[in-house]
Amino acid sequence: MITEPAQIENDFEVLCAWCGVKIRTDQTEESYRTCLECFYKIVADQLNSQKRPGSILITSDR
Repeated sequence: MITEPAQIENDFEVLCAWCGVKIRTDQTEESYRTCLECFYKIVADQLNSQKRPGSILITSDR
């Protein structure tokens, strides 16, 4: 009688790459992502660092 091997379930913790908080458990080994809080901080920092030419330099028409 041939028995099939038992499947081993590997649960990997998906961690935020910025703050290290546990996001979820997953079956895949690639387990680093960003949480929503860190993602919004990164996007806000990126948008704030961009120069806005119309708001920085104000010239007079006189």
